[in-house]
Amino acid sequence: MKKDCGPCWMSWVVLIAGILYLLQDWGMALDFWKFEWYTVAFVLWGLCGVMRNK
Repeated sequence: MKKDCGPCWMSWVVLIAGILYLLQDWGMALDFWKFEWYTVAFVLWGLCGVMRNK
């Protein structure tokens, strides 16, 4: 039986966002990443909630 891995992809998205913010904190130029951490957190939180209710 296959394990239901609905929110597993969310873990990868959160990990990638965290890595981007870590690179930004280290001073690496990320010209394409102009989002604040709380904006990303709220969007991911809302998206996760929507995906759980499906």
